[in-house]
Amino acid sequence: MSEKITDLVVPDNVSSNEMVYSNKVYLSPQGNIPAHKKYITLKGYVLAVSFSDAIQRGKIGLSRIFREFLCLSKIDQIVIKAYDPKPTDKPATLIQVEVQLVIPPK
Repeated sequence: MSEKITDLVVPDNVSSNEMVYSNKVYLSPQGNIPAHKKYITLKGYVLAVSFSDAIQRGKIGLSRIFREFLCLSKIDQIVIKAYDPKPTDKPATLIQVEVQLVIPPK
């Protein structure tokens, strides 16, 4: 069961704009989490993961927005776990947002 595959990592900056805007977290392919995994859990959240040689072993590449959302500093040690979605899991594949522009009267 993949939820038992864990790693202890320290947050680090991602190294490219492509990584910043991907909505993924990045791990080293040399870490404990196998490079074929698509998701991890971190602080109770399921996050999409990608693997990059630009990330050092023992670190997790996060954008500033991810670090702020997860309340992580660059010195925190965090446990991550590999995650395989179950058939009963409801995927978050669509988010519908409605924006209304309100112009105040003069």
